[in-house]
Amino acid sequence: MTSAEATANGRSLDSLLPAPAWMLVSAVLFSSMVALFKLLGSAVPVVEILFLRQLMVLVVVLPGVFRGFPGSLAGFRSAAPGLQILRVVLSAAAMLAGFVAVVHLPLAESTTISFTRVMFAMCLAALLLGEKVGPVRWIAGVAGLGGVALVAHAEGAWNGYVLLALVSAVCAGSVTVILKRLTAVDRSRTILLWHSLGLLALTAVPTAFVWQTPSLEQAGWIVALGLLMTATQWCAFAALRGGDASAVAPIEYSRLLWSAFLGYLLFDHIPDPAVAAGAVLIVGAGVLASLRSTRKQG
Repeated sequence: MTSAEATANGRSLDSLLPAPAWMLVSAVLFSSMVALFKLLGSAVPVVEILFLRQLMVLVVVLPGVFRGFPGSLAGFRSAAPGLQILRVVLSAAAMLAGFVAVVHLPLAESTTISFTRVMFAMCLAALLLGEKVGPVRWIAGVAGLGGVALVAHAEGAWNGYVLLALVSAVCAGSVTVILKRLTAVDRSRTILLWHSLGLLALTAVPTAFVWQTPSLEQAGWIVALGLLMTATQWCAFAALRGGDASAVAPIEYSRLLWSAFLGYLLFDHIPDPAVAAGAVLIVGAGVLASLRSTRKQG
């Protein structure tokens, strides 16, 4: 199959659902993946799950990454290798801290805090990239942090896992800012290749020290994690290809509803009213910051 045929097939699949529906499917799949990770994380080391999941993702995406390159080395060559390495390190930190928090916090709480990455990305873009941030977006950022305080209050204190969730959000926000720079100098396939191989290498080292051979059932669920991650990304890309980012991106916040539902269904957890209030602040702040940013770019 040629690259043109693959693109045509991708677009025909995109047309099966409207863009908002693809983003909703992506949100459901991502929430399911996180819930499955929480279940597995109580029996298998988090870093090992990340390593095996990344291995699965790499097996799926690698053929597409290399397609169209004159050679594998050409696909690995980057105009900004330092930024590529920094992005990989921050991505690994975001995933490790975030999923440790997922294992130990209720799903609704960890998901709510993860959305503060939008505010952190906004602040870092203003400081590092010189992007102009108006007063409305700064107010949104403060409101988002107020939401985090409410979630932390629901947990009884700023415990270590709440702080880990925040560290994950800061790292994820930093990755967003770095990605803005990388997309200006490197091709998408190059960025994906560095990210996939880099994460695999970084997680392989600690995995070697904590390795626990998974049971057949656990191995099956880990394979499912990799497939869910790949499907989640594909659906999100289909949504962004088929509609305006300002229209489809806010639908990602529906993950809060799915996380609360799965938290109750699988872990018998009912979100605290303070978490619901914090979620309203964080989601509202995130949507407002995103919409204001889109208007300024338009």
